[in-house]
Amino acid sequence: MWAATEGGVVEINLPSKSMVTYNPNDGLGGVDVSFVCKIDGKIIGCGYDWASIKEQGKWKKMPIPGEGDVDAWEVDTNLLCARNGNVYELSENHIWKPVGKYSHPPNTRVFLAGDGNKRYVVTSGKLIQLAPGLMAKHFVLPGKVAPLAVCLKDGEINIATDGGLLTRSKGKWALHPLPPGNTGDYIACLSSSEAGILAGTLNGNIYNFTGKTWKKLMSDNSSITFVGGNNEFFYWGTNIGEIYCMNGGVLEEFVEKGQPGDNNIKAIAFYNNRLYAATFENGVYILENEHWGKLNEACSPWIRNMAVYDDLLWLRDADGKLYNYDGNSMKTYILKPSWCSYISVVDDRLLVAGYGGISIFDGAAWEKIYKIGPLKGRVVTSALIDNGSIFMGTGKKGLFHIYDSDGNVHCEPIFIPDTWITCLERVQDKIYVGTFNGGLYSIQESNMPNPARVPVKAEHINCLLADKKDGLWIGSREGLLYINGDETYHLTVSDGLPDNEIQAMLLSDGGIWLATRKGLCFMYY
Repeated sequence: MWAATEGGVVEINLPSKSMVTYNPNDGLGGVDVSFVCKIDGKIIGCGYDWASIKEQGKWKKMPIPGEGDVDAWEVDTNLLCARNGNVYELSENHIWKPVGKYSHPPNTRVFLAGDGNKRYVVTSGKLIQLAPGLMAKHFVLPGKVAPLAVCLKDGEINIATDGGLLTRSKGKWALHPLPPGNTGDYIACLSSSEAGILAGTLNGNIYNFTGKTWKKLMSDNSSITFVGGNNEFFYWGTNIGEIYCMNGGVLEEFVEKGQPGDNNIKAIAFYNNRLYAATFENGVYILENEHWGKLNEACSPWIRNMAVYDDLLWLRDADGKLYNYDGNSMKTYILKPSWCSYISVVDDRLLVAGYGGISIFDGAAWEKIYKIGPLKGRVVTSALIDNGSIFMGTGKKGLFHIYDSDGNVHCEPIFIPDTWITCLERVQDKIYVGTFNGGLYSIQESNMPNPARVPVKAEHINCLLADKKDGLWIGSREGLLYINGDETYHLTVSDGLPDNEIQAMLLSDGGIWLATRKGLCFMYY
């Protein structure tokens, strides 16, 4: 089985459930793959403006006529693509030839569907049936709905909309809403099967539509990105890189071999000489003797932060609960306010953030810093103790500096253009500030409180980590970056990363562990 992912084309061996990922290092035309298919025994991977074919073990790029992004891909007897108002077909000798024209309003999606006999282009409010000789028949969709997905079933077009499934039979249209109880959900992908039409939804539901009724087949916690199958089994993929198969009532999961859980790693920590990895929704895994085992102690499956302090592993989950683990048992830790948004260890103290401030534990007692004027009711996303003062980053409310002066506690805002602060780190006399969508900033002690933009090739900063060489590692959605004076690096999937989004980092002997949406990796440096 083959899969199109944001990290390349993935080949999946079904019996062994092992995976091989192909990216530009292997000759693929790009990283972000939007479509993959198999024609005449040859694999073709497609991106937003490129197509590559795998022949004799090597990938070969096939230039597409025109410029700009490809609007849609489809395969019937051959590969089709829609680009700049033209539909092209890939011939047997790998040459693109025009087969039809279309037009659509700007900034609207385009879909292709075909079975060799009928070919359709679907755009906002319009259905175009392509005919031989570049001719086209135009039909107005009822209600001028915006399509979300399309497929053919028995030669008839089926269109997913935000109102349900729009079907066409014998020239007549019918709209079939999703079953009751699905308010706010909509169909994200469609596929025809022997039993009917398979539909995957934004909220993680999979249905089969028989022509009159809906049958719920499965419910997942993640958005469904593709679905396909027949009477005996069906596959589906999710927006966090998981691939599943339901075969005869037995659920099988296909993830990259040698990785913990669902591969989407949100936090990592060393505890008792073992590596712990928290996954997106599958709990915490432990690496021991090169094998991953699941931590089965009573704990949330959605751990988002981990920190080691006072011979305990501290864990925070997505619901704001705080736990600690002593290697044998897990305990829920009650702290007021009980909702926890962030934990870390700074200067041999444990920081626990919540609404309006933080609590600091020095191993003997807790000191609470809450309800400080401007911070009241605001979610603290990061904190840093610096020479007796405290920097606090908040979600959508900016950065604050808290310090004592003349016997009074002062809380001053520091202006950062993006007010969603994601992380803080100190390197020598600078405080570095990462933001959700505004890049990286630094604050010099001698120039407090004026921040300066750090010129790195990343806007979405997830995590920061100082090393022992006075360098700064930067985990972002655009890859891994490093700065140390004039020394800079920028690494992405083309350099071997599992994914461009770095979600957590951990220094180790000889290198650094990197947690990504598609698995862990260790980089020597």
